[in-house]
Amino acid sequence: MIKDNIPRDHITIEDGLKMVFVAFLWALCFPLIKLGLQSGTPPILFGALRALLAALGLSILARVRKESFSHVKEHWLLLLVVGVTTFFGFAGMFLGGSSINPGLATVIGNSNPIMASALAAIFLSESLTRSKISGLILGFAGVMLVSVPAFSGDTNLSIAGIGFVLFGALSSGAGSVLLKKVSNSNFPTLTLVAQFTFATILLFAVSFVKEGVPAIKFNFSFAVSLAVLALGTTALADVLWIDLLKRNSLTKLSVYMFLTPAFSILLGIIFFQEKFGIWESLGIAFILTGVLLGFVRKSTSTTVRLTSGVDQ
Repeated sequence: MIKDNIPRDHITIEDGLKMVFVAFLWALCFPLIKLGLQSGTPPILFGALRALLAALGLSILARVRKESFSHVKEHWLLLLVVGVTTFFGFAGMFLGGSSINPGLATVIGNSNPIMASALAAIFLSESLTRSKISGLILGFAGVMLVSVPAFSGDTNLSIAGIGFVLFGALSSGAGSVLLKKVSNSNFPTLTLVAQFTFATILLFAVSFVKEGVPAIKFNFSFAVSLAVLALGTTALADVLWIDLLKRNSLTKLSVYMFLTPAFSILLGIIFFQEKFGIWESLGIAFILTGVLLGFVRKSTSTTVRLTSGVDQ
């Protein structure tokens, strides 16, 4: 029998529902970023404030949980690297997303699950089984389908923009692999505090160089978007994410990331009066089919072989 803290090769219904909720929280990011940027606050500065507030919220949670900084000190270099990947993930999406067509940005940005799975297979010895590969292919095909309407009209093919978004997606995938390595820590919240602290420092430094003296323009919509982004889509989502990584293989969880653009479409329909057509319908159907493959169980022998090969 597999212990609860050993990564499983299948997803339980409870963890599946948690991952669906995490994907929903991630889907809130871009609408909230769009709302917050309407205040005129520079984008990288906005990202820095998001990371800072998330770190502060997680610090309070860590204190309530009575977590010790001793473990963080032992793994500071690894957490520094995770913080750097978080910085590149934030910066890549902010800088690249504003300079290329949104459909292309969606396709490239949501290649993150494929990148994370490939890196997990290489560095964590996770197996890419037939169901995992099928789920990833169906999920990414779904993302491409839901992005078709966004390619209409003039298509901006900025090489720099494509590079920023691609590097941001690769950095996020690498960060997930590194977090997997520390997911069995007895002090998971403090590892996230360290991650976002390092990211905050880097984002503020780049903001100062690129955007000049900080010019925060507070209003009600900015304050709400910043609070929900930092404490909901970042702090809460990452606490749930690192908890899920304790018990599940990264490649299985990665398929659920494709739900994020599906939720984004639904949010766009509800709050921004966006249209829902044949491409979106087909795309969501592909994504849901891929996610359902996450519940496919492997045989006991295959699962044992996978878990014994995971680098803890």
